[in-house]
Amino acid sequence: MSLRRLALVGLAAGIVLIPTRVLAQDSPPPPRSTFWGFVALGIGGARDSTFYAAGVGAAWQRRSLVLMGRIASVGPEKENRMEDLGLLAGVGTQRGRFHYLAAAGLGVARNRQDSTALALPIEAQATWRFSGFAGIGLRGFLSLNKVSSFGGLTIMAEVGRLR
Repeated sequence: MSLRRLALVGLAAGIVLIPTRVLAQDSPPPPRSTFWGFVALGIGGARDSTFYAAGVGAAWQRRSLVLMGRIASVGPEKENRMEDLGLLAGVGTQRGRFHYLAAAGLGVARNRQDSTALALPIEAQATWRFSGFAGIGLRGFLSLNKVSSFGGLTIMAEVGRLR
């Protein structure tokens, strides 16, 4: 009879202590959101012409989800300039000195003659984040639209909470 009681007490103690041990284990803190702004300048084109390309934007990342708003443009002068304003969503790497992202979304493209069209902006970035608040990298972008599709490859600078 005492062996049976000892087994029941041991079982009850195990039931009580095992969840306590599981709850006491540390879980890693949730990853911090990162956010940054960027400016970019490089080469771009529309149809058969090559121009300079420029861009400016801001992005926010939580885990691998990236949300971005950006303006991309190509053109040598005001008369031939094409630009789009887009909101994009995509995926990006987490942590580390090197950051990669790919995103697509919806936007509005226009030229200087005020022709506008719905656009499908696509963007990819590869950045070396040499500190927690600054980085440099390459940015490729496309704007697919009915007015005049265009794209470019730029060098960009990022500033924000990067890691």
